[in-house]
Amino acid sequence: MKTSIGTILLLICLSSLSQCVVVKIGEYEFPLEAVKNLTDLINQAKNEQFFRDNTNTVCKMPALPGIFKPICTKTDADEIFNLLGRIGVKSVVCEICAFAACTGC
Repeated sequence: MKTSIGTILLLICLSSLSQCVVVKIGEYEFPLEAVKNLTDLINQAKNEQFFRDNTNTVCKMPALPGIFKPICTKTDADEIFNLLGRIGVKSVVCEICAFAACTGC
């Protein structure tokens, strides 16, 4: 009996660890890892002076992952990329909620 309970608890823990944390912004959903990569890309571009505080040029970056390209057609692309950037910087909060059985951030 104790072995069964232990096995069940272990399976529950493993299944919660394997779930991907999803960042939801409006109608869009992105894996947290992709958001972190986007934030790193934006920070790298800022360091290289690719653009100066103009998020709209994120869409012009050749290394922009395809998952984010549909945002570029929206009028509120600047807001969305700003929000994704802030989430990417504070991604620890999303990672913690993954362990608390959250479905996303």
